[in-house]
Amino acid sequence: MPVARIDTSELVAFERALRALGRGPALRAVRNASTPEMRRVRREAKQRAPRGTGTLARSLGIRAKTYGRRGFVFTTVGPRSDYSRNVGRRTLRPVRYAHHLELGTRYQRAQPFLRPALEGNRQSIVSGMARNLRQQIPREMRRAARRAARNG
Repeated sequence: MPVARIDTSELVAFERALRALGRGPALRAVRNASTPEMRRVRREAKQRAPRGTGTLARSLGIRAKTYGRRGFVFTTVGPRSDYSRNVGRRTLRPVRYAHHLELGTRYQRAQPFLRPALEGNRQSIVSGMARNLRQQIPREMRRAARRAARNG
């Protein structure tokens, strides 16, 4: 998967509020804020994906993984590993060939579709995450308060 560097200076203001939440609720807030923004990238990547049988575009999905001990959330867009499609006698599994299309091989020129989709939405992802965090942080604070009231 291509990795893009994103200027997160807009998100620095949220650091203090996320630290006040605690690790679990803060990670949940970041995960819930990042996933909707990656839908924009997935939609554009589907439009840019090379069309043969259309299997690659159909296979694109979003996965958010939370690493609690390390304290970070990793959200990716790419072909789902469980997706396959029978075309004639062949079974196509885009997870096995998407990287060749994105980066190219010595026999085939690159046909990037993920990186341009990410690069084209870079600033909107950051501003969208900021907007989503403004909603998620108070939601997680209310959730923590309800949990504290119930337990104590």
